[in-house]
Parts: sequence; C-alpha cells; structure tokens
Amino acid sequence: MLDHYLNGQYNPVGQPQLGKYYDYLAKRGRDGRRQQARFWQRSTVLDDSKEVLVIAYKKWHIGAHFSETLRRVTGIDSIGYVFDQDQPLSMDLGNLEVGKEKRGRHRRAFLSLLFETRGVSKLALCVDPSRDDVISDFADTDCRMRLMLIDTEFTLDEIAGHAQRVGLLSPNSGAQQVEAVTDALEIEFAEESGRLRKPHFGRLDRLAADQNRVENAAAVSRFLRVGRDEVEAVVREIEPHL
Repeated sequence: MLDHYLNGQYNPVGQPQLGKYYDYLAKRGRDGRRQQARFWQRSTVLDDSKEVLVIAYKKWHIGAHFSETLRRVTGIDSIGYVFDQDQPLSMDLGNLEVGKEKRGRHRRAFLSLLFETRGVSKLALCVDPSRDDVISDFADTDCRMRLMLIDTEFTLDEIAGHAQRVGLLSPNSGAQQVEAVTDALEIEFAEESGRLRKPHFGRLDRLAADQNRVENAAAVSRFLRVGRDEVEAVVREIEPHL
C-alpha cells in the first residue's frame, strides 16, 4: 500500500479497490488484528501449576535484600521490584527487561513470559505495599499466589526522607510542614498495610521485628514452603535488617 502511494500509483478513482484495501488494513491495525497476536495477548495464562510469592515491603533496599537472600539460600527465582523500579533485568525479553512502564501494562503476560523463559514454576517478586493493584492482578488468576508483608516501624527521619524523595518535602521545609506531612504519611503507610489483609488476597504471612524468632520462622516457612534449614538461614539473615 505504501509503495503504491510513494511511487504515485495510488489513484482511488482509477483503482477503487486500493481504497478498500487501505480501509481494511487500517481498521485491522487499529483493532490490533492486522498481524498475529502480541505476546501479551498470547501469554496471559497463570494457572495452578505456577506459584507467585509476593513480598510487600515499603523499604525497597531491605525488600531487595530479602529477595536476593531467597534466591541465594533457597534457589527460588526472585526478581525484586520489577513493577516499581526501572532497573533492567539481566535477560533478553524483547525490550521488556528495560523498564517498568511496559511491564506494568501487561503484568500477567510479563510474569507468564518469565515463567516460560526461565523454565521455573515458582517465582518471587517484591512490591511496594501501596501496589494492591499489582497484588489484585495476580490474585485474580488461577496461580497459587502467596503474600508476605514485611512489617516495620518507620522513624520520623525515614518518613521525612521518603517525603523528600516523592517531592512532598524539601531539605528547606519548615518544622510545621514536616510534621504535617510525616503525620499524614504515617497514617498512609498503616492504611496500605491494612489493605493487604483483604480476604481476596488469601492468607497474609507477616515478618516483623516485633515477632520473636519462632514466629518469624513459622511465617517464612508457610510462605516459602522449603526445608527447616533454609527457613532458619533466611530468618537469621533478614532479622537484623527489620
């Protein structure tokens, strides 16, 4: 069609079929049906043969450490904050490994592609507790999703630092403004954790500094379903960072 147009052969009067040809292909293209289905239209199946382990934690650096600990200690494939951070994955996924925007538009298909590409049936990922939309997306599939909240207290300095990172405060903000924002964020963080206790998400396991070693080990055991030695190694390594 383009060749006809560029070389001057396109004449809708003398060649009326070209107009129909253009209209037909243009409409198919707009509907996404001109070519074969994209991967996100083909690969959206997360069935009960797949396990998705979701780790919800507000402190991303510790969540990432927990994710890496799982991979190293248990061998569970763990991919970190792929829907919150633009950090590229160290594998070729047709440019999906580069940033979070496209991954976020087709979350189920992206995860299905990871299962297929990596040849695994169990996959762990981290999310910010505010992203109950991500968790809902996987809870609505047939996969076996389990959810762990790493619960923690935030110091005022940590909350103020978060406020600066998201643009609510600046280093020059006055004391009254800092107090108002940190109070509001403290309530917001508690609300985010509370939303994760929706029955729709199933059982919520909790790893926290205010629990003893036995309670944390029991939570990790239920969440990971691995051997006792591996559970103890994970808890021993992550507890100092809570």
